Amino acid sequence: MKIKSVLFIVILSIFTLSQSCSREELILNEDYINVSDLWRYVNQKGICEDATKWLNKEVKVKGYINANNFNLCDIRNGTNIQICIPDSIYSIIIDKVNSSNESSMCYIKGILIENPYIIIGLLDNKPIKCSNIPAIYLYNIEDIYFK
Repeated sequence: MKIKSVLFIVILSIFTLSQSCSREELILNEDYINVSDLWRYVNQKGICEDATKWLNKEVKVKGYINANNFNLCDIRNGTNIQICIPDSIYSIIIDKVNSSNESSMCYIKGILIENPYIIIGLLDNKPIKCSNIPAIYLYNIEDIYFK
């Protein structure tokens, strides 16, 4: 009888924990999230239709940086996000990226914007229902580091 009670408590605990780990509860500026998690967040139902829930919000994202096109990449699945830099700190950021180790994880804090380099149109002559393409605006040189 004790084994059944313990098993029931364990199953109930697992169920409760899985419910509390919902993607909808992702807090953008609380901790560094993966690029893929950010993409999923901005394109989930309820958030995708209301850009005010993510646009111009502070976010902390981690991934591996591609210095050639200045994208932050999630190497688990190849998801990328563009990093936009103001002209006033562009050369300093580029130097910081070029002096880093390629294999180091890059941590960026910035503002979420819509990617200014991509125009969403039609896909196979069908309108795209919901496809936000975020980018990160990096406005401070201290908000990018490597570990």
